[in-house]
Amino acid sequence: MADIASVTAKVQSIITNNFNNVSLLHGGGFSLRNGSARGIVEVQPFAEESVKVMVISPFLYKVVPSPELFEWVALNGGGYHFGFITAIKVDDGSTTLSFEYSLLGDYLDEGELVNAILAVLSAANKIDDELKAKFGGEMAYED
Repeated sequence: MADIASVTAKVQSIITNNFNNVSLLHGGGFSLRNGSARGIVEVQPFAEESVKVMVISPFLYKVVPSPELFEWVALNGGGYHFGFITAIKVDDGSTTLSFEYSLLGDYLDEGELVNAILAVLSAANKIDDELKAKFGGEMAYED
């Protein structure tokens, strides 16, 4: 089907043609911003011969883990049309909340990727204030 190098080149072209302030990440992938939300787009292997494009927005860092936090994520984190919220425990014992969505990269088109990025960043930018007030933590960007 598709290979990582060709899908990565296509993703880079689409992102740089449609968004400002795109930066390249050290391990591969691309970073961009919308309000207080940071977006990461990565191309990864998927299944035997396929490639997926992950759109990730880690929107709250250093959140103190609690049963209430994990219950909120379990009951509400999947209630979006495009994507879902994850809670990831990090090495310092805190939790990072991210909004994530994946696309099959084999037949990716420009409109599909642009709309996925906008949907993820918009959702993360809207929910970060609410969840920070409820559970604490630090936003990716606080203006």
